[in-house]
Amino acid sequence: MNLQASIIISGDVANLQKLLTAESNETGNKRSSFHLEELKDRLIIKINAKDPVALRTTLNTVTKILTVYEQTRGQLK
Repeated sequence: MNLQASIIISGDVANLQKLLTAESNETGNKRSSFHLEELKDRLIIKINAKDPVALRTTLNTVTKILTVYEQTRGQLK
C-alpha cells in the first residue's frame, strides 16, 4: 500500500522551507518521507507512506513543527 498526502502553505515560505528541509533530512524513516516543493508564494509538503500509521506519524511531525513555528512567530511580534 502506498499512501500520499499534501499540505499547502502560503505565507512565510522561505523560513518554513528552511525549517522543514532540516527535518526532512533528519527523519531517515523507511516507512514514510516527505519532500517540499515551492510554487510561487506557496510551499507544498508532499508526504508518502507505506501504511496508515506511518502516514499519521509523519503528518503529526509536520503539523507539530508548523504549530511551534506559528506559536514562536506570534511571541516575537
